[in-house]
Amino acid sequence: MYRLLLLVLVGGLSCCAPVLAESNLDGWLAKFESQLKDKWSPGAQQNLVVRVRVSRAGWLGGISVEEPDPSQPGLTGRLYESLSKVAPFPALPVEAAAPAVEVRLHLQGGRVVRSSAELRRAFLGLTMRELPASGDRPQRVVLMGASTEQARNAALRHGDLLVAIDGKAVARLRDIVPLLANRQGGDVVKLKIRREGEELEVPLPLSGNLAAMPATELGEPPPRVARLQPLEVAPSALAERYFGWGNVLSVKPATDGLSLAVGPLAEQALLRERTAAFLRQMATAGVRSASVQVEAPDPERSWRAVAGGEQLAVEVAQPAWRDTPVRVPAGTYLAVRLDQKEDVGVQQGTTRPVSGAILYDILDGNGLTLIRAGAAVRGKLVTAPPFGHRLVLESIAETATEGESDVLPTRELLIERSSGFVSAFASTLFQDQVVGVRLSKPVALSKPAAKATPLPLETALPPVPLATARDEKRALAAYNQAVSAATAQRWEEAGAGLLLSLSLFPSREGREVLGWVYEQQARQMLLLDDAPAAIRYLEPALRLRTSVSSGVALLGSAYAALIADSGGALSSEQIAYLRQRAELYGLNLLDYPAGATVLVAKEPGKPAAGDYFEACRYDYDAWISIGSSTNRTRKAVVVRMSRMPIKVYLGAAPDPAFAELTWNAALKWQTASDGLVQFEKVERPTDADIVVVFTASNKGDIAGFADRRPFNFNPRAFENRLPAPTIELNLRPANMFQPQERLKWLEMVAVHEFGHAIGLWGHSDNIDDIMFARVSGLSEPSPRDIETLKKIYAAPADITRS
Repeated sequence: MYRLLLLVLVGGLSCCAPVLAESNLDGWLAKFESQLKDKWSPGAQQNLVVRVRVSRAGWLGGISVEEPDPSQPGLTGRLYESLSKVAPFPALPVEAAAPAVEVRLHLQGGRVVRSSAELRRAFLGLTMRELPASGDRPQRVVLMGASTEQARNAALRHGDLLVAIDGKAVARLRDIVPLLANRQGGDVVKLKIRREGEELEVPLPLSGNLAAMPATELGEPPPRVARLQPLEVAPSALAERYFGWGNVLSVKPATDGLSLAVGPLAEQALLRERTAAFLRQMATAGVRSASVQVEAPDPERSWRAVAGGEQLAVEVAQPAWRDTPVRVPAGTYLAVRLDQKEDVGVQQGTTRPVSGAILYDILDGNGLTLIRAGAAVRGKLVTAPPFGHRLVLESIAETATEGESDVLPTRELLIERSSGFVSAFASTLFQDQVVGVRLSKPVALSKPAAKATPLPLETALPPVPLATARDEKRALAAYNQAVSAATAQRWEEAGAGLLLSLSLFPSREGREVLGWVYEQQARQMLLLDDAPAAIRYLEPALRLRTSVSSGVALLGSAYAALIADSGGALSSEQIAYLRQRAELYGLNLLDYPAGATVLVAKEPGKPAAGDYFEACRYDYDAWISIGSSTNRTRKAVVVRMSRMPIKVYLGAAPDPAFAELTWNAALKWQTASDGLVQFEKVERPTDADIVVVFTASNKGDIAGFADRRPFNFNPRAFENRLPAPTIELNLRPANMFQPQERLKWLEMVAVHEFGHAIGLWGHSDNIDDIMFARVSGLSEPSPRDIETLKKIYAAPADITRS
């Protein structure tokens, strides 16, 4: 069995430092309180103090409860769930240059009676959890994962206990905030951690934000010029003068006119005004009509203006891509968590209806959600000759679907017959079992409902100023002043100057440098964890710049941060908007991971002498007859495999990547032992010596389990025979990590559980062994693990498979 320290408090994702607000937060806090009053029902009636972290963009970052009531288990989780339904909250004021704000709420009788707010500018970047006091063990804070590059690179491991920061004791998460007061990103704190009895001091640079920043260069500021080069006169350049520089997606010819697609605009009245002005300008070129489609994240702000002659009409109208059903291609694997509350046998030859839900978001090739986690699934178990069952899918989210799994894992039993014990197999559904189903045909899911909560994205830039007369001299002066402001990193001033220059004299230099300034403003917003504001500048920046830039990487990071910060709260229409944009800019969001990663061991393990052979043997009561008396004694037995190769069944894994990684976990033992143990994959569970089952269970701190099934360890009880062990890998704890990091977590657990199944049934007492009793950031067998394995296989096998 492998134990973990499971994160249950979403508010433990990071801890951050308070600083004095540089702006008055009273106005923001009043709006926040008003939203809670109108929409939030905390449910808890007792007096509580709750800390709520809100990101700069208004997303709920996490919560913690001061002095939680032990008689109210799960209270923090329930409060978080209820608050997440109220989010997003108002964005922080522009002048509040901080990534987040922490609000302290005093609750009495189920309502907020007092609150205060502080800006946060520094983060540990660690995923943590409080461990309650138990016996002689006091309350503790345990490290789980990392969400910043600084934390990932620190010499920390999963399961380390945080004892102190800069010499000040830490027992609860709430102890951390005052210890980081007045800190800034880049400051280094000294963490005292306890790792299995040993206390270590680890330096950790604080991060000023949590969003993952790509490795990009700021670039050299643009030079001043003596003359501006005019832009080529074209419909697209003229359109940008009216609808925003970098805000025109396409200009296409239409009957007697032009059809335009543009990015978000602030107001419907602005669309009406600019469409009329644009058509008047283009009339000199014989253009008689214009259709302008606004593409915005909010469907209610996706307008279409149609103008011709004296007529101009504006209405809410969706772009064609928004009406396209979500298509899931054939061959896609779906991880289905079955609604199974206990292990149950399924009689051979029978069909059984089953239901469940998608465990993880199913992503498209660009890393955007195709099917949400939690989508309802229905199907049936059908017989899979010569023995067993497979899952046949019938519907996803009430949409007819075709797909099926491999043969589900079976359980081997030893049944006594007159001739002795024989093997029998039971088709089994395991509690909370996760089954991988491969779609045999593509699925077109129903298009999303027309009404959706809009993204909290202020994506419309301020209206472009329109000049009444062309003035190259003033434009040049405004351009060079803007360049000076950009050199001094006064981005707002630089942007305003460039817009003025472009309105007076549209130039190549003005357009290019405006794109560069927008990139720098976006970089600044990402450093404040404000993904929506970064997106506001980056989308037009990519269309403005003709030279190679870092804008694509920044936009990918901004989209990924937005999705991670939303906590799965984006609507289907919002995801459709991001999918269309990712395709437009050629982005794969899996290249820009956001969220927590596994804290792996980065330093070599300390070599330990000897082995833990005695911990891997089982004791049983033996009765020995001596003369006329019978005495009870304790005997130890070795339980291991005897025949090679050891046959492993991995069928019905959630997807091929999970199966391949689990197989590689077995091969690590083969490689490290120089072939002492060897493995072979088999296609049928009834041929296996080890069967692997995937689950997603809330089993406390159990990350994995190897079920050996001989309940009596007297070798005579089952004629020295060992039924095929079942390895259970619990995927639920991996939910805290990025998609790519889930595999890393699974690898650590799988290597450990294979160690059990091949004979290391006990646990090591050394944290630097893979067979230590809990996840400790390791994924390789240690020399001491291998030494113990050799000793097990040098000893006669008392209970075995032969």
